[in-house]
Amino acid sequence: MEKVNDLKSRIDMDSIDSLLADVDSFDVSYNAKRDTLLLQLINPPPAISVDYDGLFWLRVNPQNGKVVGIEIEGFRKTFLKRCHELINELEDVPLTTTHPFKERISRELIGCLS
Repeated sequence: MEKVNDLKSRIDMDSIDSLLADVDSFDVSYNAKRDTLLLQLINPPPAISVDYDGLFWLRVNPQNGKVVGIEIEGFRKTFLKRCHELINELEDVPLTTTHPFKERISRELIGCLS
């Protein structure tokens, strides 16, 4: 079985940009009870979660290293507190697959990864 550290070194970081650049290619779901936001391809392949510097989890296809999703635990409690501008912009936007939310969260995640 492949170790997560081995997989981490093979992550195709460019695949994150392609995932987030096309907001129609992914779905967003939010579990309020767990305070977890999940962005993933509409029909994602099997994936393994890999920690990204404690900010969030990258959902990675172990076969090719492509990022197929991003999971943010503690979305409201932790992640949004780091992003004051994002909090203000999301006050009137539901945490769903709405186009405005998907565009804004995509820009924020790209900023975190830069």
